[in-house]
Amino acid sequence: MYPPEVWTILQHDNVYGFGLTYFKERRGVVYRSDKPVVVFFVARKLPPYMVPKEFLIPPRLVVGGVQAITDVVEIGGRVSGSPSSSPLPLQTDRFRPLRSGVSGCAYNGDACTITGPFVDQNGQMYMLTNAHCAGRISFSCEIASTAGNPVLQPSPFDGGVYPNDVIGRVSWSSGQELLSGQASRDIAVIILEPYVSALPYLANTGYVQNGQIRDPSMQDIGTTVVKSGRTTGLTFGVIYALNVAVKTYYNACGTSIVTNAVATTKMIEEGDSGSGLYGIDGTFLGLFFATSEGYSFAVPASRVQELGLTPVKAIPPQAPLSLTVIV
Repeated sequence: MYPPEVWTILQHDNVYGFGLTYFKERRGVVYRSDKPVVVFFVARKLPPYMVPKEFLIPPRLVVGGVQAITDVVEIGGRVSGSPSSSPLPLQTDRFRPLRSGVSGCAYNGDACTITGPFVDQNGQMYMLTNAHCAGRISFSCEIASTAGNPVLQPSPFDGGVYPNDVIGRVSWSSGQELLSGQASRDIAVIILEPYVSALPYLANTGYVQNGQIRDPSMQDIGTTVVKSGRTTGLTFGVIYALNVAVKTYYNACGTSIVTNAVATTKMIEEGDSGSGLYGIDGTFLGLFFATSEGYSFAVPASRVQELGLTPVKAIPPQAPLSLTVIV
């Protein structure tokens, strides 16, 4: 989709990623362009004389046969997919039945978030988190072979204890893909133990899963989205860019370029890895895996669909949280 020069620019140490959007910044003011925009995420904006010629960003690019303009935005430091030790009360509690957006990760991890429930064609129930939450990455890299790892809710850092707090085991993970240096997903699938149930509610919010799943489209650029996560609870943001390639730092596992990602305005902190990205109507749009100081990044929903999983629908339907202003 992207021309070779875009991938060349990504090799520069100051460039952390790129994606396709309609947002464009001019003199500090962000506006919506009537043309597609290839946006480059950088640690800091540099004057042209400080950038080698092969890494200079051209004003226009042809992407998928369509001419696009370019833009450069600062993301405030590297993109991290690290787990966290900074807890949020309530969502670090022990939840039975499980909810989407609560603390949970592998028994040898630190603290992440689990999302779901999801179901396969046979009716088996699952929860999701990130591959980097399915094994230890803090001081050693143990995400290559995580199948069978027990998953605790809450996470070990939040008081989860093996075997008392085991909710299931990792049935599949893209950890080996991440170690290759370029991956299209950061997902781990958790098959639940028969005695563990889960409800399709976003923890500590008025939102529920509506059973629908789809990728965000270019028409969704600028629309409001929601997530519930272990560290920051309920947050709102907007879809900022699609078809994103982003360099993601995974502690002892090094850096991997995750492609085909969704970028939002900042919605997560460390420890929210594994939080679901939802539309206001409860449609599942993706799974957050990393963040910077200004933007957050999610795996698109199609990467979950291709694993044969769909979100469980809340029955009876519940209305999304609404706000009433009294004057």
